Amino acid sequence: MTDCVIVQPIARCGVELLQDAGLSVFVAPAPELKVLKPHLSTARAVITRNSGLSAEAIKAAPNLAIIASHGTGTDRIDKVAAERRGIRVVSTPGTNAQSVAEHALALMFACARRVPAADHAVRAGDWSFRECTRQREIHGCRLGLVGYGHVARRLATLAKGLGMTVTVHSKHASDADLAADGVLRASNLEDLLATAQVVSLHGLPGRTRVLDEALLSKLRADAILINTARGVLIDEAALAAALRGGRIAAAGLDVFSREPLPGDSPILDCPNVVLTPHVGGSAVEARERTALEVARRVVEALGMASPD
Repeated sequence: MTDCVIVQPIARCGVELLQDAGLSVFVAPAPELKVLKPHLSTARAVITRNSGLSAEAIKAAPNLAIIASHGTGTDRIDKVAAERRGIRVVSTPGTNAQSVAEHALALMFACARRVPAADHAVRAGDWSFRECTRQREIHGCRLGLVGYGHVARRLATLAKGLGMTVTVHSKHASDADLAADGVLRASNLEDLLATAQVVSLHGLPGRTRVLDEALLSKLRADAILINTARGVLIDEAALAAALRGGRIAAAGLDVFSREPLPGDSPILDCPNVVLTPHVGGSAVEARERTALEVARRVVEALGMASPD
């Protein structure tokens, strides 16, 4: 009998914590419902990552008490179906914040210094690359942060250490927090987009608002756009058109509106774009912190004795 279904693998330390608390754990070899279903029939808990959990999967788990997201996002969990059954939906905000912030910074450097293209040039024997390619320093640039949660605050600290000026657009960040962190508040989103050389997305006001063609047109021609938050924050077709038209300098993307990224995505053959497969929070240290926290949330919810 399975007590906890883990839809996608988590760090071993999290699995061991669950087992030490007396829970029977099934780690699915694949996230498809046909694989999960036999174990969902007895499960009291599900741990999922970016696969989420569908209404059909929830229906297949009559004893389910908690759905725990390994990470911050719960968008792909059918929360309406869960709420109808009184099933708790929890996440682990902040456990991977340092990892994601560092990855956002890595994407900035990769875009500014054209690292993937430079690597390709060396392999192709093209040493003229350094003379004919425009590379930039990050020091002295203005970084615009859209949203100011766990990741953005850590990124602000890293950026200030590099000599960047940091401007924030957030409806929730207090003036006291911004002042304590030594960052500036943008008067509005459009002003931030128009003045920052690097823009990093960490949320947008309103669940339905995205960086569409109109907002992308506000960006400077030399701007670098970074997204390590949610793929749906950007209109990818509009971004592809802006990159191809040279209306912005570069983009670094770790998240996409559809994952895996479809082979016909307009982003794939764009110039000056760096793509990574949703690995921002996947540093070893972050995965272990997140696995332990999500396991603790499950143990607590099921009223089990937490191991020392």
